[in-house]
Amino acid sequence: MKRMILLPALLLAFLMQGCVNYNEWLTLNKDGSGTIKMRVAIDEELRAQMKSTMEQFSSSMGDAMEMPDPMAGMNEKDIKTKLAERKSGARLKSFSRKSSGGDEVTEMEFSFQSMADFEDMAYALDSEDDEDASVPFTYAKGGDGLWLYTRDLDPETMSSGAGMPEYAGMDAGMSEGSSAPAGMPEGMPKIPGMGDFDPSKLASMSEAEREAAMEKMMSDLQSGLEDLEKNMGNLEKQATSLEATMEQSLEGRSMRFEVTFPGKIVESNATRIEGNTAIWEFPLNEMKDGTIDSFSAKVKQ
Repeated sequence: MKRMILLPALLLAFLMQGCVNYNEWLTLNKDGSGTIKMRVAIDEELRAQMKSTMEQFSSSMGDAMEMPDPMAGMNEKDIKTKLAERKSGARLKSFSRKSSGGDEVTEMEFSFQSMADFEDMAYALDSEDDEDASVPFTYAKGGDGLWLYTRDLDPETMSSGAGMPEYAGMDAGMSEGSSAPAGMPEGMPKIPGMGDFDPSKLASMSEAEREAAMEKMMSDLQSGLEDLEKNMGNLEKQATSLEATMEQSLEGRSMRFEVTFPGKIVESNATRIEGNTAIWEFPLNEMKDGTIDSFSAKVKQ
């Protein structure tokens, strides 16, 4: 799967919801080697609010839902181990993680020997061990003798919420051939108060016992539905609040890419050019709505 950035799809999904600032510095050499540095700043307060909303939704549906950590598996030891396993030409030069200004900030820098090393770096940064991750950009010599750098951004992926969290352990809790948790009717949430009712025992009851059991079941059902309705109403309010917070956060979030080329930049759609460095910088909402769809630069080496 071709990525816009080296980082996993889940982190990209968080980024597009306004939780993340992303900065990247790429230096390319004539022989295909170079360095890439990435800075990821995750809004800790917004992440906590998203986690709380998910947990309350999970509780109201009678199931266990967890919000996965977008930085899971992204640590110095695991990255170096994965690169070594693939005998990669890429090397992790530095790695740090700290809290700063309400954000969890992770910075890392790699050196690489060729473009092929980007597949190894993408694999090393992905907790899902995506073997098919590919280089997020191209840099090749064109027919006019100039070198062309391109990086496509996929607006459909940006807006689809690809990689967003799902039910944790859902497969383990499914009844075979069903999309509902084991023991539950297809598409039905668990209703509080219904756990003690066993229809198989009705046949062995007297008529009076059956009437009492059915009456209790209906009372529990009514109470459970009222509780569920109340929970869903509270959840809707929280979701609305979270959406407003995310929209507000999105306004203040941005992406910045700097690429330093081994030659003069002849043509580019970069935000600005400083010597041999092209800089693309823009607010996240412009990427999410498809205003920004690609980067490009022509270089004379």
